[in-house]
Amino acid sequence: MTPELVAAFGAGVLLLAFYAFQWSIIDAITVFGVLLIQRPILLVFGASCVLSVIHIFLYWKKVWFLTLLPLTINIATLLIIAFVPFTEMSVNADFHLKLLSREDIVQQVKVGALKNNVAYNNTLIHLPAGYPYVSSSGNDILVEGENGSLSVFFFTFRGVLDNFAGIIYKENDQPPTASDFGCDTLLESSKFQDNWFWMSCT
Repeated sequence: MTPELVAAFGAGVLLLAFYAFQWSIIDAITVFGVLLIQRPILLVFGASCVLSVIHIFLYWKKVWFLTLLPLTINIATLLIIAFVPFTEMSVNADFHLKLLSREDIVQQVKVGALKNNVAYNNTLIHLPAGYPYVSSSGNDILVEGENGSLSVFFFTFRGVLDNFAGIIYKENDQPPTASDFGCDTLLESSKFQDNWFWMSCT
């Protein structure tokens, strides 16, 4: 196995792992932390692509199909990133894995066991210690409405300023709108099942 092949494979695995787990990484080290590690990963992958091209020019007259293999791996990596919906897969996995815990929390909100406990925001509930981790960047949830119109928001992404995205429970089963939870512009929304949606806002 040539150094170029090892580099192409290693850089490809590293880059794919980054994209596959980027939302978990953001939750752990914030957007700024991700930017710090994303650049070196991209530089490593870029260097691997350069080595793959040089390898072709140097060894083309030998076994040509083996000479193309490192660059083929580089291109395959880029195609996977371009066409595999990593974000959608991550959100779907998050929804299904944590659905039971979120349903329990929604029920506690309905019966009044969980109430606003953050002085500066009357829609915010910080889940106490011991509760399952169901909302990114602090385990905070947002609650609006009552008596048939209850909405509970669980963060999957919490931006630095006003960007946010997450899973929302809507008691009335109506799709999210730009008026929900201080959303200025509704970028995207989709439905998982009855009463459960995903929304992205600025």
